[in-house]
Amino acid sequence: MHIIFGYVAYWQMPILRLLKYFKFEVFYLHIDADTDVKKNKIATKLKKNNIIPLPIEFQKKISPKSSFSLTMIDPDEIAYKKNLELLPDKILKKYCNLFLIDEKEIKKLRLVLQDFVFTKQQNISGHLGIWAALYLEKKLIYISFKFKCFYNSDKGKNIFKIVIHLDVIRYLKILLKKI
Repeated sequence: MHIIFGYVAYWQMPILRLLKYFKFEVFYLHIDADTDVKKNKIATKLKKNNIIPLPIEFQKKISPKSSFSLTMIDPDEIAYKKNLELLPDKILKKYCNLFLIDEKEIKKLRLVLQDFVFTKQQNISGHLGIWAALYLEKKLIYISFKFKCFYNSDKGKNIFKIVIHLDVIRYLKILLKKI
């Protein structure tokens, strides 16, 4: 079983070390820190515990039919389909009415949402899809504490996603500072 964390922050390191202690194969995709110095500090500590970024670049058997193209382009329009699935036109019209936006602007609003939400998650979905295609016999668990990871496309059949939305705490801190 492979456990892959989307965004690793300093406070998550004990969780990763604990999983590694129990002999799970633990990887991560991104380090969530404000500065490069903090990112390097976290990466160094993780490396000491044999926790490394997902090593896709070292894989020799990546199929051209795998989801590699999903990391760069979206030929099957997966991001657009996910956009339509999660936000149908009916809901977008309600948002337009709520925020006094002309309903003719729905297409522009959909494109903005796709660019800033769905397409940014495309890179993570692509990496997970490649890894799932390489390790069909293994169960992959993707763990993230960011709300935006709900929008990752489900590319592999052997991927189980756990998204625990802790961004709310950060948003509340920001809101309380402004009050």
